Amino acid sequence: MFKDLSPKGIYYSFASLGALLMIVIGSFAIINGAMTKYIFKQGPQSQVEMAGIPPLPLNDTKAISDLTLREDLSKADKEAIESWLKDYKNWQDTVKNKKMNLYDPFYSQLNFGFSMLIIGVPLFAFHIRYIVKDEKTAGKKK
Repeated sequence: MFKDLSPKGIYYSFASLGALLMIVIGSFAIINGAMTKYIFKQGPQSQVEMAGIPPLPLNDTKAISDLTLREDLSKADKEAIESWLKDYKNWQDTVKNKKMNLYDPFYSQLNFGFSMLIIGVPLFAFHIRYIVKDEKTAGKKK
């Protein structure tokens, strides 16, 4: 590659090798994510995590709503119970409509892969261009 191994030539060689490695890793991350998401759907199940902890399921919300009728509870306690019942009903509706706030690691993997490609491709192109130009000038000197 370089007949006279100058520090500049060594730098460009290692920088282009590092950029090529970034391209390979980024491409692998994108391909792996796409295959996991679209081809091997039943493989290791997608690790989907819930963003928040839902309220505990209740068998009988009627018993809790009856608490608001008790005389010994303060007005603030009754409002808290009614607010909790409203939140619980909203959560149940959200679960039924499947509009839960879920985190899918597929998108994180795509972000990683594309960022590696966005950085690696121009870096590789810049450094390999210098290496090719240096080899052409070395060939003309002979």
